[in-house]
Amino acid sequence: MARNFLSRVVLKKVKDHSTAATSDVESDIVDTAGYEGVVFFTSLGTANATNLVKVQQSATNATDNMTDLEGTSVTSGSSDEDVIVEVHKPAKRYVRAVVKRGASSTCESVWAALYGKGGSISANSVTGTQVAEVHRSPAEGTA
Repeated sequence: MARNFLSRVVLKKVKDHSTAATSDVESDIVDTAGYEGVVFFTSLGTANATNLVKVQQSATNATDNMTDLEGTSVTSGSSDEDVIVEVHKPAKRYVRAVVKRGASSTCESVWAALYGKGGSISANSVTGTQVAEVHRSPAEGTA
């Protein structure tokens, strides 16, 4: 069995690009049943120490039951706009990322990478398509 990246991870786009603002951006809820963990990642258009990403969880698939996970707040800092946060073995089944924008900033697409069981290309939970390929030991030449 191949053990390349895409055979071990499920990638899901859980929020589309957001225009510049200071409002929170909440990703879609991700079901982690059967997985060891999830990695959320996004990029912010403006580096600012008040822009951050945190993770919330719930036992039910409902936005009104989400609670913050202690210590998961990752700040974009003053020069880096890419933010990544991982939750290994979440205590509850449903999780989501929340991007807090203290300074006006765009928020690029938010992605979730589920890992810990056989992966596959996954349909996005937001509009659009996902195109991915795996190339095993390709020969040199025109891409």
